[in-house]
Amino acid sequence: MSIDYSDPLKSVRLLTVEDLVDLKIGSRASVYRMLARGDIPCIRRGRSVRVRQVDLEAWLEAGGSSANVLPFRKRKAAKRSA
Repeated sequence: MSIDYSDPLKSVRLLTVEDLVDLKIGSRASVYRMLARGDIPCIRRGRSVRVRQVDLEAWLEAGGSSANVLPFRKRKAAKRSA
């Protein structure tokens, strides 16, 4: 994924979470988790989250990948006393 810098609008393309899922960055939940942790630089405007394409490419080139995603820990069931 490389940017054509001859077109200035392509350098400011904003990607949605669904775009990141389509690019195989991770599942929807893992993408939101990476965004919440600050792993992927993003822009928040109200309730919407966008990622600049140039930031995503820089993150990927720096070694960012979905392999760095840690799954949520499953909570242990509460012990019940009888």
